[in-house]
Amino acid sequence: MTGFVISIIFLLTLAAVLVALVRAFYRTVFRHRLRLELLRTLQNHPDWIAQDESLADLVNEAPTAAPSRSRISLHVVGLSLCILGLGCGGAGRSMGSGRVAVGLYLGGAICVWLGLLVILIGLVRYPAGLSTKES
Repeated sequence: MTGFVISIIFLLTLAAVLVALVRAFYRTVFRHRLRLELLRTLQNHPDWIAQDESLADLVNEAPTAAPSRSRISLHVVGLSLCILGLGCGGAGRSMGSGRVAVGLYLGGAICVWLGLLVILIGLVRYPAGLSTKES
C-alpha cells in the first residue's frame, strides 16, 4: 500500500511539473507570435503607430536581457536539498528495513550530496567578496 501511495504522489508531481513546463512554453510562444503578428500588421499600416502612443512604445521598445540569477538562489537551493536529504535519510534510517526505508535513505543521501554540490558551485561561481556584477 505504501508503494502505491508513493507512486501516486510521484506521478501527480511529475504531471504537475509537465503541465507547468508546457504552459510556460506555450505562453512564451504565444507572446512571441502575437508580437510578430502585430509588427507585421504595423508594417503594412504604419499610420496606425502615429495614432496610438502605446503601439509606438511597443514597437520602439528595446528587448531586455533576462535578469541574472543571484548568488543566493544557488545557496538556498543547495541548503534546501541538504535539509530535505537529511530529513529523508533520517526517516529511512529510523524505519529500519524495507524497500521504502532503503529508498528514503538512499534518496536522502543523494539529496545531501547534490545539495553540497550546488552550494559549492554557488561558492565557486560567486565568491564571497565579489558582487554578481563583478564576476
